[in-house]
Amino acid sequence: MAKKYSNQAEEYYKKGQYKQALLFTQKADNLKKKALGKKQPNSLSPEQNKQLTLYMNQAIKYQQKGDFKQALPFYEKSYHLSQEVLGTKDYVTLTSLNGLALCEYNEW
Repeated sequence: MAKKYSNQAEEYYKKGQYKQALLFTQKADNLKKKALGKKQPNSLSPEQNKQLTLYMNQAIKYQQKGDFKQALPFYEKSYHLSQEVLGTKDYVTLTSLNGLALCEYNEW
């Protein structure tokens, strides 16, 4: 089921529906946490999850308005937090990295 949610998140992201993509990414992550237990080393604390969601939502808001300069610092924060806790290959980390790349590309 987590894989299904991850695939749906990817489809929403490709369509530019970033809020929906984030929602399905979080659903997939929650299922993974349930399956692996609370002692999973690469899981976000509730506070970290709240902070990461805030960063991503702010970045997406600015990006949707075409204000990539304002979106960039929020993608940077979400990338660093998710990379530190979830690792470099996690879907959330890669989503943040993709957001960074889009901002850099559009500002270039």
